[in-house]
Amino acid sequence: MGGVTTGLTYIRTGQYYLNRGGAYKDFFPEALKLSEGNFYVDYGYHLAPISSSHIK
Repeated sequence: MGGVTTGLTYIRTGQYYLNRGGAYKDFFPEALKLSEGNFYVDYGYHLAPISSSHIK
């Protein structure tokens, strides 16, 4: 047996990601809440620091 055991999702703020912008400290908890209990594999997120609001 084989298969995928881990998923790493690229995520950023904007219209294609929960239709929200702003700092990750405000955005990311909602993404984690929506993820909880909905994956059948280990998962993680790769966050893209594309504006200064993401690193403060």
